[in-house]
Amino acid sequence: MKFDIGTRSTGWLREIVHNILQPGQAAAVGQLTRQGLAIVLSALIIMVLGQGEAFAQSVPMPGAAQPTPPVADDAQPAPQGQPLSAEQLEQLVAPIALYPDALLAQVLAAATNPTQVVEADRWRQAQGDAPAEQIAAGAKTQNWDPSVKALTASPTVLAQMDRDLQWTTDLGNAYYNQRQDVMDAVQAMRQQAQAAVQLHSTPPQVVTNGSGAPANPAGRSALLQYINGAVSIQPGGTGSWVAAAANRPLSISDNVSTDKASRAELNVGTGLMQMNSETSLTLVNVDRRTVQVRLNQGTLHLHVRHLFDGEIYEVDSSNGSFTLTKSGDYRFDVDPKANTTTITVWKGEGSVSGDRPAVRVKAHEQVRLSGAAVERHKNPKPDGFDEWCRVRNQRQDSAYSRVYPYPYPYPYPYPYPPGVIVYGRPGPWYYTR
Repeated sequence: MKFDIGTRSTGWLREIVHNILQPGQAAAVGQLTRQGLAIVLSALIIMVLGQGEAFAQSVPMPGAAQPTPPVADDAQPAPQGQPLSAEQLEQLVAPIALYPDALLAQVLAAATNPTQVVEADRWRQAQGDAPAEQIAAGAKTQNWDPSVKALTASPTVLAQMDRDLQWTTDLGNAYYNQRQDVMDAVQAMRQQAQAAVQLHSTPPQVVTNGSGAPANPAGRSALLQYINGAVSIQPGGTGSWVAAAANRPLSISDNVSTDKASRAELNVGTGLMQMNSETSLTLVNVDRRTVQVRLNQGTLHLHVRHLFDGEIYEVDSSNGSFTLTKSGDYRFDVDPKANTTTITVWKGEGSVSGDRPAVRVKAHEQVRLSGAAVERHKNPKPDGFDEWCRVRNQRQDSAYSRVYPYPYPYPYPYPYPPGVIVYGRPGPWYYTR
């Protein structure tokens, strides 16, 4: 599976169409123009439906005179309205920009049929854990657009679109009215991800640039893969805070803050960091072997599924620095007013350094740092936030292990199409080799 991050907005579609068309047809793709991009994407939806593993039937090629995305007979054209700016479009496509090309094409087309998306999600939920072949056969009999039928093979994506129906409608309107601008916004987000070294090839999918060559960034970054409530970011080197968007890559010196009744989750490969409400942190250093953050206030949960030899995870505060020596689950609470830091080790081990002798903290222990004083407690009790983190981490570890059985590869690949793992189950493209 491939998706392209070429600098030309048509490059990534040329790559996927080249792979899908028959040899005699591929030459026509070379003449692809910006004006013809809409026609190709419309054709791509049908071709993906015919080539996918879940929908393996033969579908005829649509004619070239199809300048608009598939729209159901009972759907009304989206109103033109005021065109969205490039920044607004990037915010709109952020949750899906890093999806593989085929899935992205399905989502864009399906978004123009929000009513069918709702119907399809309800129908898909009713199917439960039925075999994929049965679901595919059942979807084929429904009076839905082909793109909506195809999404029944990606239930987490379909559920996301149904859950946030306003976003789906806005996306469909934008794609209907500003198709080329939407494509450009997707490319802009992919290029940002590549620049932040978050987008790279893995065994299930290959990332290419405009020339078709593999993209091989040299390090890693954090990915803001989940937000709930009011979450803000301050890019390093700027003095401005802006509203965060899910699946935004973050790198050194970026700040992240959650408001009241808000939470966020950052993915750094084999490490997950969950922020509770009213929490603020700074990414001090994020590279191939080091993850270092400074917790300014609030509560942070750190889950590391595997700590490689030579790899460093460090959490700093005004009371010292905690360095992991084992994989596991850790909680950090910083109260800047009281000038205290509380470190809880649910599983694993680490040590605290600073203006005092080093303090080792083992599993089921908790230390409270205040100035030079150190209080130690045994068997601390978890709260609701700990349970929320435990469930999320367990779900994601289970999905990861199905793709990359232990021992994990290192340097490790990014495990999931961002935005999908948030809802708990990996998409079917994991099994496309």
